[in-house]
Amino acid sequence: MAKHESTGRADGPTGQPATDWLAVAVVLMAGVTVAMQIGKIPASLPSIRADFDMSLRAAAWVISIFSVIGMVAGTAAGLLGDRYGYRRLAVAALIILAVGNFWGAAATTTASLLMSRFFEGVAFVAITVMGPPLFLRFSEQRHWRRIFGVWGTYWPVGLSSMLLATPIALATIGWRGLWVANGIIVLFVAGLLWWTTRSRHDTTNRAATMRDTWQALVLTATSRGPAVLAMIFAVYSATVLTVLSFLPTLYLSESGITPARAATLTAAVAAVNMFGNLSAGVALQKGAARWALIAGGFVSMTVMAAIVFATDPPFAVRFAAALGFSLFGGIIPTACLSGSAVHAPAPNLVGATNGIIMQGAGLGQLAGPVITTIVVTAYGGWTIAPWVFGVNAAIGIGLAILLRGRERVMAPA
Repeated sequence: MAKHESTGRADGPTGQPATDWLAVAVVLMAGVTVAMQIGKIPASLPSIRADFDMSLRAAAWVISIFSVIGMVAGTAAGLLGDRYGYRRLAVAALIILAVGNFWGAAATTTASLLMSRFFEGVAFVAITVMGPPLFLRFSEQRHWRRIFGVWGTYWPVGLSSMLLATPIALATIGWRGLWVANGIIVLFVAGLLWWTTRSRHDTTNRAATMRDTWQALVLTATSRGPAVLAMIFAVYSATVLTVLSFLPTLYLSESGITPARAATLTAAVAAVNMFGNLSAGVALQKGAARWALIAGGFVSMTVMAAIVFATDPPFAVRFAAALGFSLFGGIIPTACLSGSAVHAPAPNLVGATNGIIMQGAGLGQLAGPVITTIVVTAYGGWTIAPWVFGVNAAIGIGLAILLRGRERVMAPA
């Protein structure tokens, strides 16, 4: 049986406990903090490989281990949160993340560094899964769409800020110092999260048996809404990560663009994504249909990507298209993540639903760059890439139409 404890907060106009904006802000800060652990890798990797005499295959695992963990453990993390409490697990995840950073800073072998990245990856998945249920606990329903619009910014803010900060850190304290600094920041955020969320204790379901947990997993995985949202996020992640991964290579091929400038331009493209996140939140708040936002996002991304990878337009036009790609693409994650509370098969399975969505993201992040690279290599260069993204968009639009049918028979979000 679920256990509920007093919130200790005054009721808002809706009769629910009033939105605790400080707690909401700290949960968002936790999301930004875990996204920073992705952004610290690209510029640091050459130094790391040199220190460990690391093979290219091992370096690929340093990059992709987060996606692997997300692909296989997202739902499990959600079920653990549903059972033991989202707040408790979120704080524990941040502590694990700090340990992973300190471990990585002290690593002397490739295996040890990969193990530290494993712990970081576990924490990343846990925080991204626990965030939405924590927002539901600390806010009134009338604020959910706005909050989920802001939540979508955690990834571009954390990624782009670290892409910009890492070269400076490498020149001053080295990659090991950067890892230590990250660990200290994470511990600070963990303390803030514990302190600001202490007034509303976790809802737990520890009496649930393994059979109950298995049934919850099957129910969530076989429900149409969560499955469609996960597939949409997979297609989106496959497209956006592929473009962002190869932008520096494209920019370096332009005469006069240095590696530092290529990194800055790529960080700017990643950062613009947050404005799409926020715009989607505003649109949802004003009653825009979730499926229409998703479909429109896919169409816009495809058009922009075709310009990004074209050879005829001048660089300024192609860079503007990259900004547009990221901006319009940012609509999709907000529309998906805000749907976790709407499409969860039961109120106590929001965490599991968000976990399945994150598994879709992990799958897309792993498969997207690989599939696109195979096609590009086999069919004559990057000018063919927009066709891959067009196929992704067609799948995404089809899934959005399925979502429309599902939401027509449900109450509005």
